[in-house]
Amino acid sequence: MDAEFSPAIPRDRIIDGAVGDDPVRLHGAIVAALELHLPAVAVSEVLVPAMATLEASRRHTLAAELAGAAIAEHLRTWRPLAA
Repeated sequence: MDAEFSPAIPRDRIIDGAVGDDPVRLHGAIVAALELHLPAVAVSEVLVPAMATLEASRRHTLAAELAGAAIAEHLRTWRPLAA
């Protein structure tokens, strides 16, 4: 896999967006994960690890709440682009 499409890239951007209070980065990274990877892969390799990282830090409880709400909303409303 090309490093540019690695699940680590959107995972880290989700974390950065949540911690940095940057909703554009946060939501963009969630959408990128869902567009670049199959939904199951996006969830297991991007979204769950991002949330685990945020939840493990007691300093970022609000960031974890924001990211969790954004992820839940995107998963609830996600419709893949037509091929």
